[in-house]
Amino acid sequence: MELLNELNKYYPDDRTIFIEEVDFKAEIPYVIIRFKYVNYIDEKDWVDQRWQVNLKGFKVAIVSAETSINVGFETEHALLWEHQDPLSNLYFSGVPADVFKLYWDLTLVHNELFENYVEVDRFLNHQNVNFDELLKSGAGLFAKGPQRLMSKYAELLEKHSVKTNILSNRELNLSPLTVMFIGKTYIVAEEFDSIRLV
Repeated sequence: MELLNELNKYYPDDRTIFIEEVDFKAEIPYVIIRFKYVNYIDEKDWVDQRWQVNLKGFKVAIVSAETSINVGFETEHALLWEHQDPLSNLYFSGVPADVFKLYWDLTLVHNELFENYVEVDRFLNHQNVNFDELLKSGAGLFAKGPQRLMSKYAELLEKHSVKTNILSNRELNLSPLTVMFIGKTYIVAEEFDSIRLV
């Protein structure tokens, strides 16, 4: 990608990268990225560029105004599972010895996978009960989400002596996806095509 080739010309600690504009509802969804580079030795080497990144097969994005020094792309990340895995229900049976320890361990597993981009409660069952009431009930729907995530949750529940059962609702047959990261921003799409504007 041209944008990455350009960024790699400059020392990362002197780069500032941020989202200037987005339009995810356009015929071709896009994001405009502003890239600034400050050379503290020679002002004539300062850089200020704008790049439009077109998003083919756009799926989802969370955009933050926070600046970054890097732009990264990954084709294997938990943020892609929701679009690539069958939607699955995770059921449980049994009561853990320590509900709050289970929640702590669940948070650690979740944050390791999602790196704080997704709240831990997002996939949990919240139908008129909180987490400890749900588990103390002894059985029911624990969570709903991508199959790989439900499998990770199930492993954790089993470690806490809670039996599990996963039921998948649908199969997906989608094109490969990539997630782009800029600071706290992430964008999921099939392809990213960058064009320098200025």
